[in-house]
Amino acid sequence: MRRRRSSVLLLVVGLLCAAPASAQLPVRQYVLHNARTSAAAGNVAHASGFTLAAVQLFVASGSAPHAIVTFEQALVDSHYSAALCTPVSGGAAHSGVSIMPSNSASVSLHWRCNVSGSNWFRARINAISGGQLSIYATLLPGGSHSASSMSRRWS
Repeated sequence: MRRRRSSVLLLVVGLLCAAPASAQLPVRQYVLHNARTSAAAGNVAHASGFTLAAVQLFVASGSAPHAIVTFEQALVDSHYSAALCTPVSGGAAHSGVSIMPSNSASVSLHWRCNVSGSNWFRARINAISGGQLSIYATLLPGGSHSASSMSRRWS
């Protein structure tokens, strides 16, 4: 009986010691839109405490949508404003992206958005026709993570 209690106690102590190690790198992943075919605000990501959102726009295979996506952030869930995001491949910051059948192969689908000081983040689909669009976000704390390596998880 004594051996059993000590092994259970050892297991519990081991689990408690391991728990803080996994909490050192908080990363949250969100599906903001899943195969969306109509305009919508979509799901929101809870950005409080995070500094970076790695965003991936995914065009369904065989799909050629015309879509306008706006990146938005807010302190209060009901008052959103434009968020400036930078393509991971490089270039100027934008508050949104336009995807058309003619540029769907060349438009940047991976974005890096600064969400420092925001409580909420979303990628609103203002218009879409001719296909499906999914949008994923990975929220990262400050530190050594890069948006390009985190956005590859969704590929």
